[in-house]
Amino acid sequence: MCFQHLEKKMIKDLNAMPEGLSTKGQKAYKVIMDTMTLANGTVDTGGCITFYSPQQWKAKGERNCLDAELIVVYDGGAVARFFSYGYACYDLINDMDQQLSNAGFYSEQGTNWYSGIYESPF
Repeated sequence: MCFQHLEKKMIKDLNAMPEGLSTKGQKAYKVIMDTMTLANGTVDTGGCITFYSPQQWKAKGERNCLDAELIVVYDGGAVARFFSYGYACYDLINDMDQQLSNAGFYSEQGTNWYSGIYESPF
């Protein structure tokens, strides 16, 4: 019982909204969390922090997705099923793409372990 409580707290913290997000980044974060939670309940991160603001991403020394509203990291976790085509969970990816599109965003893979979330130009 204590382990499950600790595990849920840890997952929640790893999926926390990063500080310094723009209003658009905050909106994208909420869309992603709502979509993943509706599909899956609690989403395992695989032990990595899931969300970064562009400023945090740049401070880590990353070079890609710096003009995104939000960066989603999914290396080794269940979050990958919503973003990475390598996991072949096309229904989840399509649902995430649709929800992001409905809110005015799109996702673009940076590599096989993270994606940038951008405001849609349309």
